[in-house]
Amino acid sequence: MAGQVAEITPEAKRLAERFWPGPLTLILRKRRIVPDLVTAGKPTVAVRMPNHPVTAELLRLLDKPLAAPSANPFGYVSPTRPEHVRDSFGDRVPFIIDGGPCDIGIESSIIDLSEPGQPRMLRPGAISCEDIENVMGTPVEVTSPSLATSEVADAPGTFAKHYSPRTELELFPEGQSPSAEPGSALLYLRRPVSASVSNNDFWLSEDGDDRSISQSLFQLLRQLDQSGYRKILCEVPSSESTGIRLAIRDRLNRAASK
Repeated sequence: MAGQVAEITPEAKRLAERFWPGPLTLILRKRRIVPDLVTAGKPTVAVRMPNHPVTAELLRLLDKPLAAPSANPFGYVSPTRPEHVRDSFGDRVPFIIDGGPCDIGIESSIIDLSEPGQPRMLRPGAISCEDIENVMGTPVEVTSPSLATSEVADAPGTFAKHYSPRTELELFPEGQSPSAEPGSALLYLRRPVSASVSNNDFWLSEDGDDRSISQSLFQLLRQLDQSGYRKILCEVPSSESTGIRLAIRDRLNRAASK
């Protein structure tokens, strides 16, 4: 099915066989059948096979590729539950397919294979750069977030400012405790060990488990954004992070970008 819309390179085939269905998006040279409207006029198209039984059944019934933009306003915190889509669009979306909460909670890894011999990771995710390199047997360049406009971006979800709550978001280094500010919420990666936890303290996991953090990240950011706080102070994984924790750091840095 992916071959109907994109030129499947040997590298893309290896990655698809290893990681699909799953949270990996491949950017490939598109075929003529794909309208420019779908790709913002670019010669490439992003393809993915989701690992969810409801989506798999939808694709089986359609028996053709499906063009699917993100189900939230551009630049805002990503939806991870059906109610998030309803909150964002209201009656403008007449139907929502309810597949329950997202299993991973953050978006897919994006690998650009459109230039032969020059694989690039445009966005980290649950599938790490190391995972990709092990399958491909070649180094993968990791690009920085684009500061440009949507007309020249390599892919959606790769802008320097993205996934942002409307409430001001400020980050503090992992393992540190910032000074509490009046009217602000404190969001930790794990439950604080201090006995003086306040009503304005929140955490993404009980014990610092990476998967729990990623599952609850956008859900909690949305919750705090709608709770009337003046600012959200959020702990960010260290710069030495790898794997899915690196992806969490990526999302928080983009969300807090000015």
